[in-house]
Order: sequence, then structure tokens, then C-alpha cells
Amino acid sequence: MINKITIKEIKGIEFKEFSFNIVPNKPNLFVAPNGFGKSSLATAFSSMKRTGIELDEGDLFKHKTDTSPEVIIQMNTGETFTANKDTNEIYREFSIEVINSQLYPRAATKNFGSFSSTSADICVRPITIYKTIPEKKLIVYSFTEMKENFGSMGKVLTNIGSFLKKPIFVHRLSLLNEDLKKLVQVRKKAIIDKFLLGLGACLGTKKQLIEGSYDFSKLNAISEFSALLTLISNFKQVKTLTIEDYLDAIQLIRTFENNKADMNKIYKYHNYLLIRAELDELLSNMNTTWRTIKTKKTRNSLVLELPPATEISNGERDILCFIAKLYEVKSKLIKPKSILIIDEIFDYLDDGNLITAQYYINQMIDESKREGKKVYPIILTHLDPQYFKTYAFNLKNVNYLDSSVDIINKYNFNNALKNRNEISVLSTHFLHYHPEEVTEPLMRRYQVDEKIINSRDFYLVVEDELNRYLSDERYDVAMVCSGLRLYIEKKVYYMLQEEKRAAFIKEHGTSNKLDYASTMGIVVPEIYYMLGIIYNEAVHLDPQGKKLISVGQKLKNRVIKKMIKDVFSDQVIPVTCNV
Repeated sequence: MINKITIKEIKGIEFKEFSFNIVPNKPNLFVAPNGFGKSSLATAFSSMKRTGIELDEGDLFKHKTDTSPEVIIQMNTGETFTANKDTNEIYREFSIEVINSQLYPRAATKNFGSFSSTSADICVRPITIYKTIPEKKLIVYSFTEMKENFGSMGKVLTNIGSFLKKPIFVHRLSLLNEDLKKLVQVRKKAIIDKFLLGLGACLGTKKQLIEGSYDFSKLNAISEFSALLTLISNFKQVKTLTIEDYLDAIQLIRTFENNKADMNKIYKYHNYLLIRAELDELLSNMNTTWRTIKTKKTRNSLVLELPPATEISNGERDILCFIAKLYEVKSKLIKPKSILIIDEIFDYLDDGNLITAQYYINQMIDESKREGKKVYPIILTHLDPQYFKTYAFNLKNVNYLDSSVDIINKYNFNNALKNRNEISVLSTHFLHYHPEEVTEPLMRRYQVDEKIINSRDFYLVVEDELNRYLSDERYDVAMVCSGLRLYIEKKVYYMLQEEKRAAFIKEHGTSNKLDYASTMGIVVPEIYYMLGIIYNEAVHLDPQGKKLISVGQKLKNRVIKKMIKDVFSDQVIPVTCNV
């Protein structure tokens, strides 16, 4: 597990430490507002080369040429890995890849005799899935030779040549490469040869040999051999293993031994075939344009070129780009540990494509788990998953980057919010405006300050916190949000005719209360509804209190602050209409 990333003098970051747990094989969302430095973090990783950090001129901190860029990764074990201009320990430990937007502007000039016209187009960079296509290398296998080598048991052998031509089978075989190496070593090879020697004395027809009784105990005791049997049974879809399956496993061992010098090249080539076939099928299934969209070989590279912007919708372009980039990095995340940065791609996908993107990220994570690898997917976003239901990840790890948000629990009111279901009057008399004054001693159980266990005293305190917020003083986020909601409800309550106020109080939720007031002839300013994302989320507090960080970030936004000031000024005055 990674528990700290430190970045120095890269793009817009002079020095920042991101101290939180980044979990392998799980989506890690890094949430921060625009302008915080998410793209600088992505640049820090995309600039890592084998020998050190290499920054483009535009990515130098304050465009200074004498800076000392550095990235430090600290693991929960205490190990640290550093990358700077001169060295890159991170690259030696991790595969590093970054997915970001492939869009770029291009000026197009047309000449019309004595004058010209220039217009800007949005273009998509070609996506290079493989910069260099691996050398074509196939497994050499002869069924005839195998039958001869197995003597009397040759008649029992099955031809595994069709399996050895399937990219998916060879890929799964590559995951057992270390097992195969051990199976051709002297001690384990001797056990297998002794088993075959015992079979040499067996006579009979093919049917009799298949149905014969054999002692597999010594082979089953070899864990590496059992792993091969599992691979075979999965592909042959058999539940009960027979002598044929054991002999298939031995065939694989001998085939590996015969091709040992070329196996790495064989694995790379078949992995290329697998990724290309999967991606082309996926692109075909997702393509709704009249154009054929598929990968193509350009010289010795595998490239995807999307149609011009005029021939494909923005949403389809974005999701196809993302999926293609995901397949590109899959071919490069080859080390046991990998870091994948996804830079704000999610922020511009529609709901359907956002779910699609999450599905393929989860598939990549599942594949990493099956292969015994650890991938750290880090998704940079300004969209808070607390508010967007289309963030469908179940096992997500959400981290808020903006540590400057000052979350204080000045009156221990957050304790009450986390246990609001236990305090019956908290919602009706504290979190929503109510003209009746009550005292709730039960709040003492949660160490809530005596100053706010009375509802009237609470109203005065939250009003004071609101004033502190508007005066740029230190403030309690939950209290400010409570005060904002109470102020809005109280203002609308007293605009209603007296006989209609009781029904307003009975409505559940501020939005419903405002809707009721509208039906009664009150012109409720739209800003009252807009601010609901501020005042509602803070008082529906999650057990960890992470919502307060998100709300605190929004309270820092200058426009939102102006909106709240407007609510307390004469610029926004609810008007009562005659009904």
C-alpha cells in the first residue's frame, strides 16, 4: 500500500505531500477543485523516464530552468522510492502510465483568392496501442513427434495444437511461466519421467488405457503441476480429470522445454494478438457511426485513428478514446506493481459512458488480481462521488486532496449529526426551522456543548458562525450550513400567511418546504434551491465526516460565497403574491 506521495517543483506544484492510503487493485479517487494541481500531479508521473524526470519546457515550475523536480513514493512498509533529474527508483519498482485527454486544437486555413479564412478544429491524436509490434513468434509443436515420444501411451494423447494457437491460452500459460521453469528442473522432472516410465508397461486398446487405473498422487503433490491441470481443465471445461488431462499437462511441459529460448517472445506476440482482437471487437460493438473504427498497422506500430469530430459525437469520441488508452496501458503495465493515473477523463463523460468506463477499469483490476499483480489506479477528478450516483464503483477509496479545508468541530455538533437518528427533535427543531423552542438533553450523551442544546441558543450560535464565514474568520462548516438552511426556511416561513405556516413546518425536507411555499404564492428565489447542495449534504453527515471536507471545498469557492452573501443582502428578497 502507498501511504504518501510527495511532489516538488513540477508544473504548478512547488511542494505538496499527499498523505493517505492508496490501495492496490481498487479504484482510488483523488477529488479536488479545478486549479488545485491535479494535472500537475499527472504531469509528475507522465514525465518519468527510465533514467529520471524529464519535463517539457511548459511543465517547469514557474518556467524556471534551474528547478529540482522530484517525486517520492512512500509505502506503508516504510520503503521509499525517489525520482528526480538524475535517477528514477520509482520506474525500477513500478510500471507507470498516465491516461489523459487526446484532444487538441488545430487551425485550418482556407485561401479564397485575395483573402484567407482561418478556423479552429478539435482533433483527436492517434492512439498508439503498440509503438513497436512484437516479433511474430509461434509455439513449435508437433503432435506426430509427441505421439512417438510417449510410446505406447501415444495413442491416448490429444492434439493440443489448437490450444497453443489461441492467444488467450498462451496468455494464461504465460502466467504459469515460473511454474513451468520449475517443472523442467531435475528433481521435479525426474518425478514426471518416473510416472511416464510406469505408464510404458501399460498395454491395451486406447479405450482400455483411458479407462485404466493410475496413481496420480506424486504428480498431484507437485503444486506447479496442479496449476497446469487447472489451466487445462478450465479450457477443456472438464470437472473430472483423466489420464488424458495429465498427459496434456506433460505435453505442455515438454513443449515449453522445446521452445524455452523463445517463450518470452512467444508470450509478447500472443499478448499483442489478444489485446488487438479484444480492442477491435469492443470498438466494433461500441461504434454507432457509419465509419469503420478499428486498429491498423502503421509501419511496425499498432495505431487507432478516430474519425474527424464532424463524424462522431463528443460523448462517443471520449469513451472510445478512453477505452483505447486503457488497452494501450494494459500492454505496458507489465511489472508486478503498477501505477495508473487517469487525469480527469471521467469529468466529461455522460452517465452511460461513465458507467462503461468504470466497468472496464474494474475488469482491468480483476485481471490484475488473477495474475497476482498489484495495480494502483488513481482517478483524478473534480466531481465528488458523494453527489454523483453514476460513480458506480463499490470498492472505491475516496481521498480529498485539498488539505487546506479547515474542519473544526467547535461545539461537538458533528457528534450529534452522526447520531441524528437517536435524537428525535434534532431534525425538526435544530436542523429545520421551527418556531417552538425546545431543549434536548440527550445531546449531552454525545458531548455536545451546553451552548447549543437549546434550539433558540442553537439558532443564535449558527448565525454567529455564518457571520464568521462571511467575514473570512475561522468557522465550523456544519454549523455554517445549518445556519444557512435555517435562515432560508425562517425567511420563507414568515413570508407565508399565518394559517399556512403549520403546513410548511410539517413538510419533510427543505426542498419540499420551498415547493409548498411556491404553491402558496411565494416567489422563492432559485438561489435557495441551488444552495441545497451546500446546506443539505453537511447535515446528512457520513460516519467518517468526509462530506464536510467536500462541502468545505465548496464553501471556499468565491462564487458560492457571493451567492451566500446575496441571500443575506437586499439583493434577494422573497416576494409574496396575492392568491
